Amino acid sequence: MANKINKVSICIPAHNEEVCIDSALTHTMRALKALSSYRTEVLICANACTDGTVYKINEWAELNNLSVKKYDIDNAIPSEDKAGANNPDFCLTNLVTKTPGKPNAFNNLCSFATGDILIFIDADVIIHPDAFGFLVQALTAAPGIKAAGGIVLAPRLKSFNLLYKRMAIKMKEFATKKSPYLNGPLYAIRKDAVRPIPGEIIHEDAYLNMMLGVKQIVKVMEALAFQVPPNTYKDYFKRQVRNNLSDLQMKQLYATQYLSFRENTRDNRTREGREACLTKTENILKRLFFLQAWITKILDGIAKKQARKMFDKNIVRWYTIPSTKHK
Repeated sequence: MANKINKVSICIPAHNEEVCIDSALTHTMRALKALSSYRTEVLICANACTDGTVYKINEWAELNNLSVKKYDIDNAIPSEDKAGANNPDFCLTNLVTKTPGKPNAFNNLCSFATGDILIFIDADVIIHPDAFGFLVQALTAAPGIKAAGGIVLAPRLKSFNLLYKRMAIKMKEFATKKSPYLNGPLYAIRKDAVRPIPGEIIHEDAYLNMMLGVKQIVKVMEALAFQVPPNTYKDYFKRQVRNNLSDLQMKQLYATQYLSFRENTRDNRTREGREACLTKTENILKRLFFLQAWITKILDGIAKKQARKMFDKNIVRWYTIPSTKHK
């Protein structure tokens, strides 16, 4: 049967994730329990890491009595077990490369993955225990659908950081819009729908969304991941510059197709419609964040101009920002 799902691959791009890669792997193992009826594997691509990411992966595996199959991608050096004892029920593969860029990591992970469905997660997210199960269930129920997107929310932290609280509300509003989309921190895609992503692409999820189209994607509200949003104005500004650079790049490379996708996924809800997804407390807080709204609006305008200058000077390809790590 062409659409039968026998194996699921969990794919984790990791660039300088020594702070959180062990947490990501722990949450991944917990979420794999929802896939007990499938064969599974976990692959990491440590791309252009200059910190202790690879060491942390080996350390985590040893603590959990698991083996790590390491591949040196750049030199085509075959697998070697680096830590722990072999476990026939679980396979952890670490692909190591000096080539930067998430598209490169995506392409390497897809090449090595042997699952019928590939679930991609960012290394700095916390995965809900049932998230993987809901994504696979959605694709099983709809054989004609190529990909399933999860929902990314901010974790509830006891913090007085007002920017963080505002960003958490914005993330919830974005997550509840009706149109289907793939969000980079958590999504699943059928292996037969995967195509290589050009290395110069900034946001691989924007590229995948555009190439697949809304009719090939389903949004799974029950598949949850939690990611810490920017909580300093400096990090917020950097993210907005990157987002604007990606937007300019996609418009230049795939003008008609990209603009059509943007139109099909536009959030057409009224203000009342967006506020309906929030709690009473969140709606009150949103109105109190007028200072943060004013500051971010100014930063949005500056970021847009900065991105245009960088784009015109072709300072695009490896413009990266540090992710906000969870511990």
